[in-house]
Amino acid sequence: MKKYMAILLAIYLISLFSCSGDDDSSLTSQQNQCDKVVEIIPEGFYTLPPIQHTINEAIIEDDCLKLKIGGSGCDGSTWEIKLIDSGDIAESLPEQRFLKVEFENDEECDAIIEIEVSFDISPLQLGESGEIILNLNELSEGLNYKY
Repeated sequence: MKKYMAILLAIYLISLFSCSGDDDSSLTSQQNQCDKVVEIIPEGFYTLPPIQHTINEAIIEDDCLKLKIGGSGCDGSTWEIKLIDSGDIAESLPEQRFLKVEFENDEECDAIIEIEVSFDISPLQLGESGEIILNLNELSEGLNYKY
């Protein structure tokens, strides 16, 4: 009987310590790094309302596009911000994609504020090239995304 208890205890301890809990999929860990995920919506891209914000900074870190967005408001806590891709791909070297920020602001304060938001852009990756240019409507130059 003691022999069976020792075997059960050993199995329990092995199973307990063999799982570290850090084996999340890369998608889950990527979503944890970025606030939101880019959306590919061809029909929505061309019907977005006029720009009511400014993009003060845009940088790519790993698979996240980090934007500093400014606009009028109270504190930006109610702003709804999405990154929309047109679904169009320009056949160039490197290939290019086209993006816009959807910005909803119902705040009625006159202060000019800025918030930072990041988007997982890994769904925009194309084939094996490892590089694309992201043309964000609000910016004069494209962003080079290497993956």
